[in-house]
Amino acid sequence: MPDQWIDLLQNILPFLMLLTSMRMSASISIRDMIVWYRYQTGLLILIVFLAALKDVEGGFSILLILLVIAPLFLLWTINMFLRYATLEFPVEKKTGLGWKKIWTMISYYRSKEATRKSLNEWRGLGKSRIGQRLSILIDIGLACFSFFVSYQIGQHSILQIDINSLAITIALLLSGLFTIYNKNDNILSSWLGFLVVDQSAFFMAVKTIEQSKTEQTIPIVVLLLYVSIPLVVYLWFLPTRRRVFGNIRTQPLDTLTR
Repeated sequence: MPDQWIDLLQNILPFLMLLTSMRMSASISIRDMIVWYRYQTGLLILIVFLAALKDVEGGFSILLILLVIAPLFLLWTINMFLRYATLEFPVEKKTGLGWKKIWTMISYYRSKEATRKSLNEWRGLGKSRIGQRLSILIDIGLACFSFFVSYQIGQHSILQIDINSLAITIALLLSGLFTIYNKNDNILSSWLGFLVVDQSAFFMAVKTIEQSKTEQTIPIVVLLLYVSIPLVVYLWFLPTRRRVFGNIRTQPLDTLTR
């Protein structure tokens, strides 16, 4: 692929990531949020792949290709993990030990039965605290603010990534935080907002590796946390919270503090 086409796609795809984040914030259901998150993750995978393709003669193309595994894993497993966070594993299926038990659980949470039950649990959840149009306007305002701040920073400091990449990173961060605030009727929607924040950190780490052409500790640590934090939340925090409160809905503050 010619370098000019790679450059064009590298400029367009981050903006599409930002648009998917805005669409997540304005979604009216958990199912829609998951769909847009998966689109965003797919775009992130393409960004990493293009960075590796452009650096094919450099020393970081193999590292960048390996990094694709992280978002690919989250793209493939998000529905399964969110069903695991929503549904109790049936007692009658709790057979076997070790890998056999793990495989049985994976098969169940990827089954049509688990899909149907989780969709029933998610029905009516994921609506915005404020109106859909106002949510979009706020996201646009946050994006404009992000570009303003980035250009101000770029004029007074030496950045290891370009100004547009920094602006997209800040915009994704703010959009994710706004989603956490805006989706307050259940824990899964808030968690999906945090995953957007996670995407922003991963995006910035990839851009830092791509553009600085030097091996750095901080980006590598960020990339490791990109998967490790979601795994801890998926496998421990969300299921534990569901068992304690009996559902995925957000409890009133007075209930949480009793």
